[in-house]
Amino acid sequence: MTKRYINPKASDRYSKMHEWLEREPKLSLGAKVVYARLARYASDKAGRGWIAYPKQSTLSEALAIPERTCRDYIEELVAFGLLESCRRGLGKSNYYRFLEHAVIPGVGEDPLTEIPPDEPDELDETR
Repeated sequence: MTKRYINPKASDRYSKMHEWLEREPKLSLGAKVVYARLARYASDKAGRGWIAYPKQSTLSEALAIPERTCRDYIEELVAFGLLESCRRGLGKSNYYRFLEHAVIPGVGEDPLTEIPPDEPDELDETR
């Protein structure tokens, strides 16, 4: 049987992991993968900062991990200071804001948007 090769970059349906994240020794591999996947869901539609709002069940299913494990990785990212997790209410998905952090190269060089801590006005729940 002849081997067939693929181009792993041929599809836009993959998560990208930043090199600074790959090299961060204080984060587990699982937390890094969750961060990369959350970044794939992120958008700045309302001009209020990069926000991701997948349900934890959607995120855990996409990564083929238990929901509890997914929550643990999110908590790890929040404790490390890379994410802010905000509850929107019963039956609604949480939303996650990506935070400035010293481990991210270039932080402080470019002006960063100050985002008020209140809930975004419009969130697309189709993701």
